[in-house]
Formats: sequence, structure tokens, C-alpha cells
Amino acid sequence: ASAKAVLAHLPQAMAENIVERQLHGKDDDIARLHGELAAIRSQGYAVSEGEVDWGVWGVSAPVFYKPGQAAGAITLMAPAIRAEERQRELIAATVQAAATISERLALF
Repeated sequence: ASAKAVLAHLPQAMAENIVERQLHGKDDDIARLHGELAAIRSQGYAVSEGEVDWGVWGVSAPVFYKPGQAAGAITLMAPAIRAEERQRELIAATVQAAATISERLALF
């Protein structure tokens, strides 16, 4: 989730270059990922449900050092079974933490 949260907020040319290199021209996968990245930009966070590790749920929200320029992401991971009923709450807490960090980074 963290890589997608950051990738979604990179400059478009940079993001497209990374996507193309990682997916080696697999057009269906590239189109799907571009759609997913657009959704992440719109909602402000990325969710992973067993994408890397089976049974692990996670949410990542981008941290910005300038408006529109991601410095990284804050991520919360948990066993999917424990996060299942609290996803909305965990997403909100992660997004709020990222916003707070972003506000503080903007002071520098």
C-alpha cells in the first residue's frame, strides 16, 4: 500500500516511467494500475488486502512536504482478521496522522 500511495502522487511522467518498467508493457495491468492510482489520489489513501503477505491488511496515506509533492507515506498494517471490523476507523486514523505530519513538514 505504501508504494502505491507514493506512486499515485509522483509527477505523472515519473510515475508512468516506473509503472512501465515494473510491468514491462503488460497493457492490461498498466491500465488497471493507472485506474487504481487515480482512485488512490481521489480518496487520499491506498489499501492492501493480502497483496504482499497473505492475511495481512494495510492502509497507507501519503505524507507531503509541499502541496502535491509526496515525501513518503505512513502505513498501518494488521492481521486482516483483526482489522476487518475496524477498517474505517484505521483508515481515518492513518489519513489523519499523515495530514498532521504533512502540516508539520510544511513548516520547514
